[in-house]
Amino acid sequence: MSAADPAPWTAATLLQRLAADPHSQLLLDRGRLDGTLRLARGDGWELLAELPSGAVDALQEALAATVGVGWAGRDRPWRASGGGEVAGGWVSVALSFLPGPWGGRLSVRSHGGGGSVAAWEQLALPAAEEAALRRLLQGPPGLLAVVGPSGSGKTTLLWALLRELAGPTVNAVAVADHPCPLPHVTTALARGTAGCEPGELLAALAADPPQVVATTDLADPSAVTAALAMGLQGSRVLANLAAADSVAAIGRLLQREAVPYLLSDLLRGVLASRLVRCVCAACAREVTLRSPAAAARLGLEPRGLTHRAGAGCPACGGSGYRGRRAVYEVVEVSAALAAIIADGARPDLLREQAFAAGNADLTANAAALVLAGVTTPEEAARALGRDHD
Repeated sequence: MSAADPAPWTAATLLQRLAADPHSQLLLDRGRLDGTLRLARGDGWELLAELPSGAVDALQEALAATVGVGWAGRDRPWRASGGGEVAGGWVSVALSFLPGPWGGRLSVRSHGGGGSVAAWEQLALPAAEEAALRRLLQGPPGLLAVVGPSGSGKTTLLWALLRELAGPTVNAVAVADHPCPLPHVTTALARGTAGCEPGELLAALAADPPQVVATTDLADPSAVTAALAMGLQGSRVLANLAAADSVAAIGRLLQREAVPYLLSDLLRGVLASRLVRCVCAACAREVTLRSPAAAARLGLEPRGLTHRAGAGCPACGGSGYRGRRAVYEVVEVSAALAAIIADGARPDLLREQAFAAGNADLTANAAALVLAGVTTPEEAARALGRDHD
């Protein structure tokens, strides 16, 4: 399927492409005379097709209908979530529409397979991070934040952690903008037909809190306040938060009006993640370092460094990468770290204390994956980005 041949692109084929990568994104953009269909691919965008403007409109509306979302018009921004059947299962997606002078842009982001949740062993946690997460899940109730930028796998992690806590004898509720795929978990659908924001739903739950709450959106002060209120009443709260890393997440919570002494008392830990593409096993070979800057970004000595990289083959579509792997960072809130949070959370003091026990940060764990041959220095540096120190 080439950019010159738009005919094969239907709502069904596009959903299949999204299902093939659980953290991919499509953009359907309508211009004055024509439009474009693009797919997020690695660190850039792949142009799938150039389409007549009328075809863009039809494909946008067909996608919304196929995933069970009514078309909400072209005169205002809107967001919605839904899902659809694909070969081999189901894919959940989030749609957002941005109006424009010629018709507007529709973004369709995959949440991955809607019918399954990653098993604990599929997370491929390093031993130290796995032990820390086990302690956090089995320790006192409170707030565990799961953080990262968009597309970092944090919702996949949220459901995997919730799976460890939920069960037929546990009162568990998920506040999300798409259905939670786990059994024995009640979903309160944010921004659904009732039009409720996550903060409203969490505040309603705080009046009669369940044992376990998971939310995909801790995006405003009302949501943060309600999450802490439930933690104060003995709930175990798992929450997604858009932040660069664990230390930045603490600052973000305070910016969203978390009371410092309450946050210091109720925040149990932070799990940060990024996704890196894996070197294709079918065409991997040992190469000399091509980007000293990428190695330096990871804290690796560039001189004499070799690493595995894919040459490109049919199995990986010529990219040299196939599959993805998460990079993790786990911070447990100790008494010393809680005291710094209560005292205003100076970032330099937070970072120093967060890793005082010798736990690895995102950079160290990304470097470890390079040395293990899982990914390349360039890919690891790309995934970390400039917003992580």
